[in-house]
Amino acid sequence: VVYISYELQLLIPIYWNDKHGKEYTYALSLVLDEEKKKYIPDTIWSLETAYLNARLISQPKSEWLSLENINKQKHM
Repeated sequence: VVYISYELQLLIPIYWNDKHGKEYTYALSLVLDEEKKKYIPDTIWSLETAYLNARLISQPKSEWLSLENINKQKHM
């Protein structure tokens, strides 16, 4: 018998502009608190780090987590 352990994290995109018009983009990682049966904040990632660490189980339906968009934002 083989037992597999895993941790599922949900990534929530975060966008905001400062008062000077600079854009900031991050991904908030949520993990399940087994006792409370709800997701809690775990880590704030840069989009590049979130993308590189992601184990995508399907193609994202949104453009927020695409390497092309991340590279564009890095050079702004």
